[in-house]
Amino acid sequence: MLDERIYESYIGILKEEMVPAMGCTEPIALAYGAARAREVLGKEPEHITAKCSGNIIKNVRCVIIPNSGGLTGIEAGVVLGAVAGNASLNMEVLSNVNEFERKRCRELLDKKICNVELLDSPVVLHFIIEMQAGDDTVSLEIKYDHINVTCCAR
Repeated sequence: MLDERIYESYIGILKEEMVPAMGCTEPIALAYGAARAREVLGKEPEHITAKCSGNIIKNVRCVIIPNSGGLTGIEAGVVLGAVAGNASLNMEVLSNVNEFERKRCRELLDKKICNVELLDSPVVLHFIIEMQAGDDTVSLEIKYDHINVTCCAR
């Protein structure tokens, strides 16, 4: 039988690694980052830049964003997170999106408010969400883990 210390270590690892998530984790992480940035900005963004590591771009490019009504890709995940995401729900950030919010997301996508750039980083899971509304700006970085905010600056 496993000794108690080893058992507790295993349980700790499982609790850290096994968290509820909607769909593919990379687009949800982007939506989470955008929702957190929107909270800091305090209003709907007029422009968003998503700087993403190559791995994020590869893994999100053609993925359907959960609860989006069939939208795909980085821009859709980021804009839906900014419009309708609830960051307090972590990896279930898009679980409460409604039809009005999906419509607003599509409107903003049609206006092309979100640009995607390659982030030159050796870290596989690494992205920066920059938002602007009027004179207000915010930059939020997530690195190493899907909801690990490593920097947030106004």
